[in-house]
Amino acid sequence: MNKYSRLEKFREDSYSMLVKSKDATFELMDSMMTTEKVGSVAQLSFKASV
Repeated sequence: MNKYSRLEKFREDSYSMLVKSKDATFELMDSMMTTEKVGSVAQLSFKASV
């Protein structure tokens, strides 16, 4: 299994564990993991609305 397959499996497994608002929650998690400097969830929301 290469690193991309492992990452894909991790993302699929993580998504399957979410119950309510799967898409929104997963997008938020994804943003927090890929943004360099995030102080809070509110900070992400502010940047998205600007």
